[in-house]
Amino acid sequence: MAGTIGSASEHHAPQSFWRRYIFSTDHKVVGIQYGLTALVFLFIGYGLVALMRWQLAYPGQPIPIFGKLLLAVLGPDMADKGIMSPDLYNSFGAMHGTIMVFLAIVPLAVGAFGNYVVPLQIGAPDMAFPKLNMMSYWVYFCGGVIMLVSFFIPGGAAKSGWTSYSPLATVTDAGYLINGQTLWLIGMVFLITSSLLGSINIITTVIQLRARGLGWMRLPFFVWAQLVTAFILLLAFPPLEAAGVLQLCDKLFGSSFFLPTGLVVGGKPLEVSGGGSPLLWQHLFWFLAHPEVYVLILPAMGIVAEVLALVSEAVKPGASTLDLDRIAYEEVVRRGATPAFLGYRGYPASICASVNSEIVHGIPRADRILREGDIVSLDFGAVYKGYVGDSAVTVPVGHVSARARLLLKTTEEALAIGIQKVRAGRHLGDIGAAIQRHVEARGLSVVRKYVGHGIGERMHEPPEVPNFGEPDKGLVLAPGLVLAIEPMVNLGTWETRELDDGWTVVTADGKLSAHFEHTVAVTEDGPAVLTLP
Repeated sequence: MAGTIGSASEHHAPQSFWRRYIFSTDHKVVGIQYGLTALVFLFIGYGLVALMRWQLAYPGQPIPIFGKLLLAVLGPDMADKGIMSPDLYNSFGAMHGTIMVFLAIVPLAVGAFGNYVVPLQIGAPDMAFPKLNMMSYWVYFCGGVIMLVSFFIPGGAAKSGWTSYSPLATVTDAGYLINGQTLWLIGMVFLITSSLLGSINIITTVIQLRARGLGWMRLPFFVWAQLVTAFILLLAFPPLEAAGVLQLCDKLFGSSFFLPTGLVVGGKPLEVSGGGSPLLWQHLFWFLAHPEVYVLILPAMGIVAEVLALVSEAVKPGASTLDLDRIAYEEVVRRGATPAFLGYRGYPASICASVNSEIVHGIPRADRILREGDIVSLDFGAVYKGYVGDSAVTVPVGHVSARARLLLKTTEEALAIGIQKVRAGRHLGDIGAAIQRHVEARGLSVVRKYVGHGIGERMHEPPEVPNFGEPDKGLVLAPGLVLAIEPMVNLGTWETRELDDGWTVVTADGKLSAHFEHTVAVTEDGPAVLTLP
């Protein structure tokens, strides 16, 4: 259709600086706003805990440089002679937790990367509700400002921990009508509202604006991670927001939603109606805080799954393992994450590429050329917003032998069988016993020296997850525990040896080995596999 002269300029009129960069509805600009603001709060949160740790290391001593600043800004009641008072220490602890979770990590992972990347990956021109998107950022920004302002009012910021448990949170600083805890609750209402607006926008955008032909099973895993995260926030945040409003009523209007009868403060009975339940607050708060674990860790898992799938597709005769490593590095950096293996204990690459008889930790090399009939185990991890994801797969190079196919099939089946045993209340030994039984029934062996592990903020966390063992033995699995389950299976003996490079582990008899791995969360309802492609 032809347009009239000047019609283009009518649709693309120049925008002012304020409209383009401050009050923008462009999803990229909003994503950058979220990212920059969250990084500022991340720095503030780190600064608070750094000051706390310094004061713990040198009790009763003035804090260098910042002690004078604290005294000048907060006064002698909070930092006399530059020494952190107990009340200020409690405030820093409460605000550190609040800032890191609600003002830094979640906005960075969801608000910044969700806004910037999701429309690009699904072929959408923008978010479904651009003005709502702008509003979600500014509500978040206002919530952050309210939190920071609380440091400068009489009594200082909130002192009852980032969980704000009643009755402590309700009776603290009761002498001030507007105190730090009151502003904490008001700020939380703003922050939760912002997250709800953003979650609605992401869900609607993915459902309604994805490109024609982009079915659910073709969505990038990062989009799936953001979509699931948005649903979790949408379900988990409203109870906490309602709880915050009720606690605010307890503080300002004398209600007793969370205050029990007969409460004594400072040796005197508290004059409230009573009959409330402090446990009710805990239930409502942890309705959010438990799934918050998955909100924080899911994006890292999505990146690992996507990158590992891309590297697997590049496996073909004539490719070098260094080629695969370059692809992994470029893709993980492009997604705003960092390779978890690179530099870990001195490891020199982004992936482990173990060929044929190499079990794990094979170092990618330019002269390690893949040939028809080889098998290559690709182990990859990524760090995203302080959380680590880890996964592995063994890929055939072209047509492979029947024995190699049996090895790959058995190892992948063993991983699936081990994952089925992940359930709250079961034992760690159930996982290894199931893997070992399946592998040895087919005449193969499981590696003993190298095992799976817990994972989260660090690559290797307790507990160790062996691929062998006895049922009903070992640690009882609890909800929230995240495990890297990784059976390593050999065609011959389970015994191993390490090559001279100090990393590559091979089978002692030179026979083939395979390695599959997923990161799995323990839930009440069974396993949640976090690194599915």
